[in-house]
Amino acid sequence: SLEALDLSRNELGDKGVRALCWGSLSGDADARGGLARSRVKRLCLADVGMGDAGARAIAWTISYSPHLESVDLSGNSFI
Repeated sequence: SLEALDLSRNELGDKGVRALCWGSLSGDADARGGLARSRVKRLCLADVGMGDAGARAIAWTISYSPHLESVDLSGNSFI
């Protein structure tokens, strides 16, 4: 299974990060799909154009993903 996912320097933006985290573009976090259901251990989303909405999606994913051990969010502009 996939253990490391590096999407750094791809212009995902908030919408792309939310889709990655939740498994849908609709923003339906209740679906608990996407990364929260995966076995990814290391996630690199450095410099992907993520703002506050993307950071909230990552926080949600971390809380529901027991396998995720490290996340690199460097180079993004959330507060």
